[in-house]
Parts: sequence; structure tokens; C-alpha cells
Amino acid sequence: MPAPIGLIYDRDIFHIGDSHQVVAYGYAVAGGQTLIYVYDNRFHDQECVLTVDTEKPGEILQTLADGSGLPDNNNGKWEGLLVSDGYQSQTPSYGQDIGIASPQALTLTGPVVMAPIAASANGAARMSAASARPPSAGGAMAMIAITPQQRQLVGRRLVDSFTVQNFGEYQAHYRTLGIEIDAPDDRASFQNATTAVLDNLLAPGETLPVTIAVANFGDGPGVYAVRAGYNSVPLLQGESSNWLTLFFPAASVTVTAPTRSPRAA
Repeated sequence: MPAPIGLIYDRDIFHIGDSHQVVAYGYAVAGGQTLIYVYDNRFHDQECVLTVDTEKPGEILQTLADGSGLPDNNNGKWEGLLVSDGYQSQTPSYGQDIGIASPQALTLTGPVVMAPIAASANGAARMSAASARPPSAGGAMAMIAITPQQRQLVGRRLVDSFTVQNFGEYQAHYRTLGIEIDAPDDRASFQNATTAVLDNLLAPGETLPVTIAVANFGDGPGVYAVRAGYNSVPLLQGESSNWLTLFFPAASVTVTAPTRSPRAA
């Protein structure tokens, strides 16, 4: 049963900030010494040992399991320890350091239409709304801008491209990278960029371009949200994978129905 241990650095309360916490997961008794095997988050993937000597109860020595001392910038001697009971294990999720390195770039399939948007700050492509309605009594005219916008047709191909990066200090784990498509009626569907692999790895700082082609995007007109994300790698055998979205604003896609050409008379 793992147990959190608080390591007391000094008898003086003014040095309480130098104290530390580790997790003990095993022990052994050798004569007058008790060896406590601990996980210390300052030493990733390295086994550490606390040595408690009955002849020196006021000094607890921490070393690496191979007997070597700790680096100079880390405490190796402790004045005492506190044990916390009632520990309950929790399963952490891999991949939390995966983030978006470049925004989503969408390639749509649909007509280019001239649609009004808010006028730009530099006044480019402005036109007066007076053509639509007369000015107000004060003579002020509302300004709008007309700009080409591409629309996505119902059920047509859409391609989403973005780049992910491991922003953490250690390897990031994932099964698949993909996107979540939120429809106007709150239904969600998912598209994976790669075939599921038990454990894909991203090294610290590594980037990976992702391209996802959706053959039939949108089953009805409306505004769809597209969110980048990944399926996690379970820590324990038999656990299911979890879908997690990446912290980045969703891309918005307006889907329209195709227009029909009028029949010849």
C-alpha cells in the first residue's frame, strides 16, 4: 500500500519551505537500519531510498537505490518524517503535455460567396449600407465589408491540418490523434488521423504534423465546431482509452445545402 511521506528538512520552522514529499512503496530491514523505497518526483524514473538508522534517529539519509548520493542541488539529509494514512491510488492520464503548435487549417469543399462581415479597421473593402436602406435622420451610415468566403457543402470532403507538440519535460503518450466534430444538434463524432497504436510517443519538444480528411462532413446545414484532440493510453491493462480535447479554440465551419439551378423554360 503506497504511503505519502513528508520529509522534514530542518528543526527550524523558518526552513519549512525546504521540506519535501515523496511516496513510499516498499521497505526492508537490515540490522539496525530500515530502508524505505520511495518515488521522488525530482528524480524521474530513478529509484530512491531513505535510510533510517536506530543509532541516529535524528538523521534520515536519502540516496539513489544504486548507493550514489543525490545531486548537490537537492536535499539528501532529513531531520524527520511524517506518514499520511488513508492513501487512495488514482490513475493519471498520459499525454497532458500535448498541445497545439499551429492552428487548424481547413480546406473546404464548396462555393466561394461574397458575404458581408464587420468592416475592417483599415477601411478596406467597405461599402455603404445606404444601398440597402436610407441613412438615419442624423445622416450616419452603417459600414459593412463584403469579402469572399468559402462555404462547406453538406456531405462533402473537408481536410483539417494542424501541428501538435509535446510541451512537457518527459515523453507524452497517445493512442491516436484526431478531431471531434460537434454538430449543431449537439451530437459529436470523431475522426482519427492514424491507426490506433498501443502507445505512440512524442519526445519533449517534438512536433508532429496532423492531416485528417473527412470524406462526408456534415449531415445538415448549420455551424459545426471542430476540436483537435487525442485518445489516451491507459496505464493499466484492461482499462479503456479516453478522448481528450487539446486546449485550443475550436475551428468553426458553416455548412450549407447545395443550391439548385433553375430549370430552363
